[in-house]
Amino acid sequence: MPIQRQITSAGATYDDIVATIPCHYLKIWPDGDRNVAALQYKLPNDSFTAVYTSDVSIGDVIELVGPGRHGFLGVPAEFARSGQAATVMAKVRFADSASRVINILEDETQL
Repeated sequence: MPIQRQITSAGATYDDIVATIPCHYLKIWPDGDRNVAALQYKLPNDSFTAVYTSDVSIGDVIELVGPGRHGFLGVPAEFARSGQAATVMAKVRFADSASRVINILEDETQL
């Protein structure tokens, strides 16, 4: 079952997007006017080193799909071993370092 939630970005620092379900599909987009400012994001593939920027001209959406048919981008803490933290699937912020609301959609299946 898909889960949609919102967070308020911290501004200049990157916000961790953590898994709340065993997540295969992740979509992140600004709430309200989607062409306000580009989203900058980092992914775990390179230990959150490279910075990517979404394209404001096409709606400023970040979409990620887990590897393979049943590959997960991340899992919540209660899904994993006892005491393990939830998976950080991405780190995001707005390019202009403003604090705004961000929508997050997680799904266990590939949409």
